[in-house]
Amino acid sequence: MRARSSRNYWRPLVICPHPAMARQIRATMAEMGVDSTSWLEEYPQPAAIAGLAAQHQVNICFLDVATHQEQALGLIPEAAPFMPVVALNPHNDADLILRCLRRGACEFLSDSSGEQLDGLLERLGRLRDPSRREKPATVYCVVPGKPGC
Repeated sequence: MRARSSRNYWRPLVICPHPAMARQIRATMAEMGVDSTSWLEEYPQPAAIAGLAAQHQVNICFLDVATHQEQALGLIPEAAPFMPVVALNPHNDADLILRCLRRGACEFLSDSSGEQLDGLLERLGRLRDPSRREKPATVYCVVPGKPGC
């Protein structure tokens, strides 16, 4: 039941010019019952992500980084302040994964199967859960009076 409620929280924006990858993620989202998905088959113009996010009222972005790496890598830091960005690439390319994470992507998905997507949405849902309030704490720090002691 908790997994289903975490799926209902998300309103994804999927930017995927790669036809085969778009078909696969579209089928997976339909199978999982993820509603309110907005689809873009081309990369948007620079500085357009904020407007798209507001227009479609989305709160997570799935971005194809395989089709045109440089164009997609430019969109990650633009989208990251507004919503979590999940980079999509069918290959496990360590260099590309690192570049995406450095630019602000929070997750990387190489297999858009139902199990992988469900786990990803559940993980992100736990991070954004408003019921998990920070508890007040006390921190003590001990500093030596002399260097090297």
